[in-house]
Amino acid sequence: PKYEGNGYVEINLNAPSCTYRKVLDSGKEYLYICDTGNNQIIVADYNSYDPQTNTYAIYQVVTKPTEELDTSKDFAPEKVVVDGPGRMYVIAKQVLDGIMQFSQNGEFARYTGTNEITLSAWDIFWRNFATKAQRESMKTLYNTQFLSLVYYHDMIYTTSAAIQNQNGTYNDKIMIKKINPSGKDTLRRNGYQPPMGDVKYSKTSTFY
Repeated sequence: PKYEGNGYVEINLNAPSCTYRKVLDSGKEYLYICDTGNNQIIVADYNSYDPQTNTYAIYQVVTKPTEELDTSKDFAPEKVVVDGPGRMYVIAKQVLDGIMQFSQNGEFARYTGTNEITLSAWDIFWRNFATKAQRESMKTLYNTQFLSLVYYHDMIYTTSAAIQNQNGTYNDKIMIKKINPSGKDTLRRNGYQPPMGDVKYSKTSTFY
């Protein structure tokens, strides 16, 4: 709840899940708080902190982009990072279309870096020619939600769970991504194993 008194508006955080401090290219410094339980992101002026009243000046509150999320989904931000110009990149619960990008003014811009499901040639053929009843009986496929993200040198580094393919297999090769400003994964995977966490190996140097 929010209430006014003595010139202040008090915001009671509900299950906050992330805070992010950023100095923008303009020189202004902000504190971003994922107020998950209240379905919003609070942007506070970091340099406005008053130790006597223990308060910050609220610069902005980012709420649900109603045109992108239907009424059945809440906007529950869990992670946020910010680039130099002030664009916000947000991971939200049950949002499987990718990372949500907001302008500095808090307006939704697009999804970026989507984790896409891989279909085999047979899966694509079967779905194109299956009857409506057959398609309804097929297993519903979902993109995998991102788990975390970091912004570094104009790139967004992300982690996610392995993607389950139509045939029941898992794609664990792209659980770590390096996403450029265009939303494309540019992480190089030229080693014996792609970046994916710990890799087991034997003394004979045979990777598996």
